[in-house]
Amino acid sequence: VDALNIKRRAAYTDLAAKRAGATVSDVAAATGCQTLKSRVAQGQIYRLPAGDWQVKGAGPIALPDYCATAGN
Repeated sequence: VDALNIKRRAAYTDLAAKRAGATVSDVAAATGCQTLKSRVAQGQIYRLPAGDWQVKGAGPIALPDYCATAGN
C-alpha cells in the first residue's frame, strides 16, 4: 500500500506541475471525484470523506462537497 501511495503521489505531483496554479491536493481531489463518478457501479457502497456511507442508486452519485470545486 505504501509503494502504491508513493507512486500515486508522484503522479499527482507531475500533473500538478503541468497545470498552472494546481496543487497536489487539487489534483488528488479532482482524481478522486472523477474516480467516484466513473467507477462506482449501481448498488455498490462507497464512503464519503466525512465518514458517511452511501449506496449508489440509479441516479448520479452523491459526491463530497469539495468535488464542486475540484475541477469537475
